[in-house]
Amino acid sequence: MIEVKKYIPDFVCSIYKQRKDLQLLFPIKEEWEILAFFLWWKEIGEVSEYNYFWLPSKEFKDLFFLSKNKNGLYNLFLAISSRFKELEFCNLLFAQRHPNSDNFKKFTHWIKVNYQLRFKFTYFIFQELPGIKILNSESENIIYGNNYLEISEEINFLSIFLEYSKLNDKETKYALYINKILYENISKVDPNKLPSLYRYFYDYLKNYPISKSIDDIYFEFCNKKKSTNLSSFLLPIFHSRRDLINAFKQEKISLDKFLFNWWNKSGYKEYPGFKEYIFVKSKDNKSFANEKIAITGFHNYQLGISEDARNLFKSIKKITPYVKASKIPLKSFNNEIEVNYELYDFINSKYNFIVLPPLEQLNLFMKNPTYFHKNKIYALMPWELESLPENFQCIFNKIDVVLAPSKFLKQVFSKIHKDVKLLPHFVDIEDEMNEEKFDQFTFVYSADMNSYIERKNPLCAIKAFKKLLKEFLFNSQKKPRLLLRLTHFSNTKHAEIIEEIENCDHIFLLTEKLSKKEYLTLLSMSHCYVSPHRSEGFGRNIAESMFLGTPTIVSNYSGNLDFCNNNTSYLIDGKLIKIKKGEYPLSDDCSWFDPDINYLKILMMEVYVNYEEAISKSINAKEIIMANHSINAYVKNLKILLGQD
Repeated sequence: MIEVKKYIPDFVCSIYKQRKDLQLLFPIKEEWEILAFFLWWKEIGEVSEYNYFWLPSKEFKDLFFLSKNKNGLYNLFLAISSRFKELEFCNLLFAQRHPNSDNFKKFTHWIKVNYQLRFKFTYFIFQELPGIKILNSESENIIYGNNYLEISEEINFLSIFLEYSKLNDKETKYALYINKILYENISKVDPNKLPSLYRYFYDYLKNYPISKSIDDIYFEFCNKKKSTNLSSFLLPIFHSRRDLINAFKQEKISLDKFLFNWWNKSGYKEYPGFKEYIFVKSKDNKSFANEKIAITGFHNYQLGISEDARNLFKSIKKITPYVKASKIPLKSFNNEIEVNYELYDFINSKYNFIVLPPLEQLNLFMKNPTYFHKNKIYALMPWELESLPENFQCIFNKIDVVLAPSKFLKQVFSKIHKDVKLLPHFVDIEDEMNEEKFDQFTFVYSADMNSYIERKNPLCAIKAFKKLLKEFLFNSQKKPRLLLRLTHFSNTKHAEIIEEIENCDHIFLLTEKLSKKEYLTLLSMSHCYVSPHRSEGFGRNIAESMFLGTPTIVSNYSGNLDFCNNNTSYLIDGKLIKIKKGEYPLSDDCSWFDPDINYLKILMMEVYVNYEEAISKSINAKEIIMANHSINAYVKNLKILLGQD
């Protein structure tokens, strides 16, 4: 692969590396593929998916205007033709890749007329094409940064402007807040590094609040810059449509205004390929607040990360009343639940605690960089592996303090960030549970099958239990059972598990959804919780079992070792192995734990035949959890953190 970092900003590169669809569309092994990816980002990525403005560097500008293939065809034209293969001449030009052909002549004629229409946002930056004179275009007088670091303030300014430009109502508190951010950042931006259109907006943003709408300013820009007015974009359509010509004759407004009104009302529906021509309107943030502390995350979902957000909010609320909770512009496919506090769409705060994994932290920044603007950012992040991908460095640079829920994760995060604080999770079980154990001795295993099952490793528990039944003699009345609580289970997707358990009468599959209380009751009534995981960032299920007094058998690895030792649990021996490709995302060159099935079998037998010793360990475990992982311990740690500020 060619060196892409000098052409592609780190944030864009990070998004590319996580999205398999983009990697398939744009392998970026050749220069033209980088250009094709840039065209996609400007015309689709920035318009409808992300609010990150790709302002080109000097090296990228040279790639755009100067790079050619071995036949002398500009790589840019190869990139453009790759995006329009439905046009025969583009398809043939892409296949032949040669400038001396009839297809190239047809392409040249077509792009002269269509460049402004088909590549509207690219045109705002590059009004010219190499070797082809675009009608009514002129050179952009921009000072290009030698690298993306040199234009980072301009990129940040334009990225926040993207969010502002997509709001319908500029009078909401949220819109005014973003307007103020732009106003306050004017002094950091060199207008000579901005394309002329955005330089025009920049002049308006020197005042707060902005005096005109984005559309009005854009229309004014088009009228003043007659060579690139709105009519020049839509005139080919206008002159080919007698209905439009007749309708215009009946109006007493300028052609620009007429075309602008027609496009917004119905034109974009008739020409869906060009619907991004006018700034796409996003849903306005209806619920905005100012507060000292914001807790930002998936508060209202049935997820571990959602519980982290709720617990953090509840704990800080015990310390100070000056805290509010914020939703995020990301979606989860898990079940939504009700929360007993108000959720805002956005909170302007001095301190922002963002409770998301690294990948979602990155996505949040790309969707709306204002979440990371100005505030002091604390990031409470779950993670499961021994290291982080290099391309996450860009988002860690936006974070002031990283909060690690275990010593294992503190060690991992410290490799990529200089200020990592330990903030162990607490076990949130308010009701006293004194459930009697099941009549039949029950081992219980639990996992969400939406997660990657290779990490949770249910097959290890199943195989060890089958070995237990096979190799040890039990009276038929006294045989133990294994209860597998697997949410989001699919007989088709998880056929290997079905095959492994179908001939074993003492393994039971529980797939129906349980409430939190029902699940905790299950843990409390079981005799032993089994977790032969390959890696855990913390190990919430294990900690909950310990709090409930249920003995645990767990892997001797990762975050759970903060509270799992030979006095509190049974540790499964094993070894570190390399993670295979496809087993877990973002795991290149990482290792994880491989629990020994035979050792787990022996531990299960030990718990079964000597349950008094297991109960003794569980008493120690509960003491550890109550001392170090209670809400009181959590609040104490938070007070220390907040006291530093």
